[in-house]
Amino acid sequence: MSKLGIEYFCFNDVNIVPEADTIEETEKIFDEITDYIKEKMDETGIRCLWSTANMFSNTKFMNGVGSSN
Repeated sequence: MSKLGIEYFCFNDVNIVPEADTIEETEKIFDEITDYIKEKMDETGIRCLWSTANMFSNTKFMNGVGSSN
């Protein structure tokens, strides 16, 4: 990204951490990877433009994002 002059990146939660067997395990892994991402952001100056929750590929959101809990 640095070589290409990219200043920002974006991601969905499940792009960086697939769902684990439990929510606790998923959150633990997510906490670890976001700490790593923060380190890389500090090293490179590349910033996160936005991140979102993936509410499109899991059937629990089949009625749409606005109708989910």
